Amino acid sequence: STGLQWTDPAGWQREAGSGMRVATYKLGEGLECAVVSLGGTAGGDLANVNRWRSQMGLPDVTSLQGTATSLKTPIGTSVLVDLEGAGAKQGQRMVAAIVTDGGVTWFFKLTGPVAAVGRAKPNLSKLLGTLRRA
Repeated sequence: STGLQWTDPAGWQREAGSGMRVATYKLGEGLECAVVSLGGTAGGDLANVNRWRSQMGLPDVTSLQGTATSLKTPIGTSVLVDLEGAGAKQGQRMVAAIVTDGGVTWFFKLTGPVAAVGRAKPNLSKLLGTLRRA
């Protein structure tokens, strides 16, 4: 089993993933939500957040304080970041959650234009609220 299951938000069409990518949602307007699963801590929350910050043209941080928030899900607390791009990534936004469960780290990463990500963010929160062990 893949370890986790969830309910797709209304209107979200799940495409099969490949490799580490468990699923992809193409949401129109340049929006995509990728679900990735990696063994272990996948380098740790801070390293992953900094990798995402770098992808968004932002400098690294030394702490998650002020960058990440906690989001309760049915299987435990996840780390949630909401990043707006800078420089070449101006106008882009990423909302991503890190969920660790039973030695596996899951990433739910919503990316696209700022306004479109803002509209889709509540659905990502809804999806995270339906997480359950398979």
